[in-house]
Amino acid sequence: MPNISIIVPVFNEAENIFPLYSEVKKNCPGDFELIWVDDGSTDTTFAEIELLANTDSRVRCISFSRNFG
Repeated sequence: MPNISIIVPVFNEAENIFPLYSEVKKNCPGDFELIWVDDGSTDTTFAEIELLANTDSRVRCISFSRNFG
């Protein structure tokens, strides 16, 4: 179990996924998990997160079927 869990809500933030991930990775200890909560984005936010999750097991995503606000 990781020492730090970071939960990030996102909505249409595709261009910010990789920059935020890079900053978290650079500034957090190795024992963390990054959980993205996609609130029904209509852009490629979920696809960007999936790319990260496929390369880093510390990345997880919850994707809502629509925007709940």
